[in-house]
Amino acid sequence: MTMSLSDFLRTNKKLLVPSNNDAECSCGCFNSPLPDCPPLYDIETVQESASAKVSKGIQEFMDASQTRQKRAGEAMCHLASLTFEQNLDAIPTFVTTSGGFCLYALLKVVKDSNFDRGTVTYPHSQRSISIPIPPRISQASPEFLEALYQFIQKEEIRSLSDLGAGVGGYGSKLEEKFPNQLVYRGFDGASDVEEYTRGYIKYFDLSLPMNIPRSDWAMSLNVGEYTPSTVEGMVIRNLTANNCKGIILSWKTPDQPGTGHVNLHNNQYLINIFSKLGYRFDDVDTRLFKDQLPSDSPLRQSLMIFRRLNNICISS
Repeated sequence: MTMSLSDFLRTNKKLLVPSNNDAECSCGCFNSPLPDCPPLYDIETVQESASAKVSKGIQEFMDASQTRQKRAGEAMCHLASLTFEQNLDAIPTFVTTSGGFCLYALLKVVKDSNFDRGTVTYPHSQRSISIPIPPRISQASPEFLEALYQFIQKEEIRSLSDLGAGVGGYGSKLEEKFPNQLVYRGFDGASDVEEYTRGYIKYFDLSLPMNIPRSDWAMSLNVGEYTPSTVEGMVIRNLTANNCKGIILSWKTPDQPGTGHVNLHNNQYLINIFSKLGYRFDDVDTRLFKDQLPSDSPLRQSLMIFRRLNNICISS
């Protein structure tokens, strides 16, 4: 769909709801008494924005918006590092307003407490690079990885976009497993992620419209619950705009424990949303994934596989 920049801005404005002051917020924000919020957007607007043809003007706008958000996040994270106290319960200190972590501030917790969470090693044509995994960044689950390996082979997936990739724990393993088959693209909203991962993971804030090479499948694991309900429409827009065939999604539910969660949803809520966007909830493959996970894995409760009813890419 061809759209002017002004029309694109007008459409996306409908996906973003002005934030309330936390003291007045009743749903979908820090300290909210109601974590499971109703949608503040309509599906038609999500579809309209996701299907817009990206002109040079729209691309320049999106790039500039992401740059401004990154700089604002960097300022917040710099302040967090300067004012750091060894208190992991001080969530706003380590999370930007759009839900991105401050990786270097979190790493300071590891260094100051002598707590080692292991490392991630990135493949490199000349040498491997290893970095420490900071607190709150999920480590790659071996059982989930095995299920993902099988799914990639079965589906003959050639490209995967990881939206909310953290420091790339899954990406490093996927590229090691499929060095010649899979193109892995990792993105995260931590403002210092590119510096922290030496450029392996690229910065993108899901609360702003993003335009990246469309992959066969998109994956987003335990990201949505950190994004305020006021930007949920844009998060959904970005998930659906950047895949050809489907989404591997985990969005934590209201009865799942966690720190910093502001926007939790039950499975049926998300099934309803993506069904209206032209996806089918694949209960069979979802079950195949879950059956390989440990009984105490949070993914057993929140993981869902959504397939497009129609591949929207001519070629992938």
